[in-house]
Amino acid sequence: MEKDGTENLPAGKSANAYLAQLVASEIIGTEAAFFTPEKGFKKGDDDTKTSKTLLAPGENGFAYVMAKGGKPLTDVSSFTPLILASIGKKGEGEPVFNADIYNGSFIKANADGSATIGKIDEKGHLISPGRKSFFQTGRDSLFGKDIPEIAYPLRPAKK
Repeated sequence: MEKDGTENLPAGKSANAYLAQLVASEIIGTEAAFFTPEKGFKKGDDDTKTSKTLLAPGENGFAYVMAKGGKPLTDVSSFTPLILASIGKKGEGEPVFNADIYNGSFIKANADGSATIGKIDEKGHLISPGRKSFFQTGRDSLFGKDIPEIAYPLRPAKK
């Protein structure tokens, strides 16, 4: 996007850096779209002037789902998840989600622009009906043969 004149994108490989491209290109009109009501997080202030203020730490509670090697998902179905909330932390084998934010549920935004709500189990893992695990691989997988990589949101600074 730097070639398009958008030079204020956040650096790095966080979900904030990836999702900020949607705000900078005006595909999404406000940083507030990425707000989750997690402790310490705040609604985006729409200050997009610099790389430090565009979707700053604490203004995004969504994780970004990528293919292995940090590449974009390319072979996707309409129901392939691209962003997920509310993610808690990296886990052993799969991420752990914060079940307290949405009363035991998570939000999944799909490649076709739709969104759905799913359930989180007692270990903080996402439940996918008809599958052993949301992040399983194989023929019936949401992601194909490789477990996707997750870009995590930047947490707000501790006070």
